[in-house]
Amino acid sequence: DPTRPFFLYFASQQPHPPFVPADTLAGVPIAGTSPGGSRADCIKELDVTVGELTRRIDELGLARNTLILVTSDNGAPASGRITTSTRISPRATTRGISGCV
Repeated sequence: DPTRPFFLYFASQQPHPPFVPADTLAGVPIAGTSPGGSRADCIKELDVTVGELTRRIDELGLARNTLILVTSDNGAPASGRITTSTRISPRATTRGISGCV
């Protein structure tokens, strides 16, 4: 019912180990498609998932009065880089790592 408020809590394990992305999701190839390796593929999987959720909210006529918040935990694993070949740092210049409180 588009006139009634609702609450949706969606918690994904992505992009946390083990980094095992889906082969495809919603017709989008995932596994093996990112230059950053399987961890980057998992981030892509999460992106497609959030896209599908927002698409469905729009289809149901709920998007106009819906606030969508996407959050993360406090950082990537202490190991630092996704791959050394792409030089992508999941933490960039942030302080702390996963597990820090």
